[in-house]
Amino acid sequence: MSPDHLSSRTLREKLFREGPYLPSSHPAAAYRDIRAVKRRAGEAAVAAPRQTVEA
Repeated sequence: MSPDHLSSRTLREKLFREGPYLPSSHPAAAYRDIRAVKRRAGEAAVAAPRQTVEA
């Protein structure tokens, strides 16, 4: 491998010699599509019942 070839790869590819993404079995892979994660969190917040705080 030439140095030029290695410089175009991600750090993860250089270190682990795998693809640029985590495997789908990894917990952090669920955050790959961050827009979808935020959308689901927003939908869950709207659907959750409101709690009142007593003073």
